Amino acid sequence: MQEIKDLIATLSQSKADAGQLMALFAHRIQTIHGKCAVALLSTTKLEPKQCQITVYVDEHGKPLFNRDSLNKAAEDAPIFTGGFVQNIIDFKEPKLLHNTDPRLNEFFGEYFATELNIVSFPLYLQGTVEKWVLILFNRTVPLQNTDIERIWLIATLAINYGFSEDSASKLREANQWIENELKAVARIQNLLLPQDLSNTPGLSVAAQLKPYAQVGGDYYDVTQLTSFISDVQSDSMQDNWGFMIADASGHGSAAAVEIAMFDAILRTYPPDIDAGPAGVFNYVNRYLFTRTIRGSFITAFVSAYFPKDKILSFCNAGHPAPFLKRNGDNSNLIRLDESIGIPLGIIPEGEWTSASIEFGPGDTLVLFTDGISEAKSEAGDMFGEDRLAEIILLSKNDPNMILKNIEDALIHHQQGISQSDDQTLLVVQPH
Repeated sequence: MQEIKDLIATLSQSKADAGQLMALFAHRIQTIHGKCAVALLSTTKLEPKQCQITVYVDEHGKPLFNRDSLNKAAEDAPIFTGGFVQNIIDFKEPKLLHNTDPRLNEFFGEYFATELNIVSFPLYLQGTVEKWVLILFNRTVPLQNTDIERIWLIATLAINYGFSEDSASKLREANQWIENELKAVARIQNLLLPQDLSNTPGLSVAAQLKPYAQVGGDYYDVTQLTSFISDVQSDSMQDNWGFMIADASGHGSAAAVEIAMFDAILRTYPPDIDAGPAGVFNYVNRYLFTRTIRGSFITAFVSAYFPKDKILSFCNAGHPAPFLKRNGDNSNLIRLDESIGIPLGIIPEGEWTSASIEFGPGDTLVLFTDGISEAKSEAGDMFGEDRLAEIILLSKNDPNMILKNIEDALIHHQQGISQSDDQTLLVVQPH
């Protein structure tokens, strides 16, 4: 038992590669039974009756095939077929092979020059045997059954540890690669959002997007429209603005790809004053279906604000209706729930219509995704739109204050548990 404890301690403290791991194991065997070599045979990914020496440590403790993984054979590792090989791989229990068989020297002569005695130990990895540990002696060694069982136990422990560490290392590498890729996607996705809304002419704007994971499927935009739509050039110095919020179904990278495609299509839209906000969705939906197979959809709200006329024109594609708080009115909120159509990406022939409402200085528009209203407490209770409306009514009529109060209430409601969806707020107020 102490021998096993010492081996576990040695393995856990070492940063050994495959060859070094086998060298540690060989040293343990040599300490007890004298000079010997150790080989690891494998039938993994080979033809029937074939096996391959994937690791070999000579009697001096030197790895012949020095690699960093037990899962992959060196390119120069030999492959053997049939004959003596079958005496090893046909047995699923330890086997002692004496040097009376001349094929032993044919098999290992290149790697171990003298006549051999071999003890073969099958390794059970995840319930199957595809690998064998061989202990090679150049003399007759009187091994008792207890010796063989102990070596088998130690071999199984050492090699299984090596494979588990190898798998864990590959998993860490894969996770690190995924982490780096997600960070890159997150950086790109962040560039799709407005970079600075603190000095938006004629508007006070506050926005926040908290993805469920590193990347997500929420989206918002505040776009200056005046230079794009010559027909609505204002006689005053005020600009015309477009506001949008969107939410792709699902989470993570798949939803992020949908939103990136959504943004790319939006960038190609030729502004059409006659089509209004509905024209945006009619256009986007048509181009979403240039890919015939769709397994997701996007909810979105788009609006155009014309300060000269104090009008907000808008269209809703299955998105939670925004709240409108009138300047000086702390008792009522207006829901922009007219003409709500189906989400984008549901049917190719979808059509949307626009609606409009008065919207002037001091009025406040609060747009949000369902990750806000459907945020759950530890007990499973949803935050809810009624609670959201109450916070907006009780807040000072300032976009930054409204956003902060909603954020604080969400944190308190969720009680430190992880959010289950992307959460996005966009609060806009004209001057």
